[in-house]
Amino acid sequence: MKSPIAYALTLAVGFGLATPSFAQETAQTGAAPANLSEVAPAEGVRNDTVDDAKIRSFVEALAAVQIVGKHYTARIDGEEDGSKRAELIDLANSDIVRAIETVKNITPADYVAIDQAVRTDEALNTRILAALDEAAKEAERHQEVLQQEIEKVER
Repeated sequence: MKSPIAYALTLAVGFGLATPSFAQETAQTGAAPANLSEVAPAEGVRNDTVDDAKIRSFVEALAAVQIVGKHYTARIDGEEDGSKRAELIDLANSDIVRAIETVKNITPADYVAIDQAVRTDEALNTRILAALDEAAKEAERHQEVLQQEIEKVER
């Protein structure tokens, strides 16, 4: 089954920016996670436990992760110095977690849990794909309205 977040995280995963897994050290120290690989997923996430508001928040968080990934990809790819590249990756990792934290109604733990659940829960995957489709259509509508407004101003 194709994950709806696969396309959005391809670059991030390639750089180790968004690989969900348990991190006992974070749980033991109580320190804020520096990247998603340090975030323990929320428990009990399944299609029947995720409401529509959480799906919308996940899609918004996914967009935020995508933006962070796009921001850092060229910089990381272009950096030849290994230590500077590692610093950029660390910064990108932190910014991904912070970006998710800015979205209402979702935590990094929720995000990681949903990310993992969509790989095996076809119904949840379908709902997220539908939400992604709706978000894309909404963005297109907004773009059309903005284009019309620009054309009015240019006349």
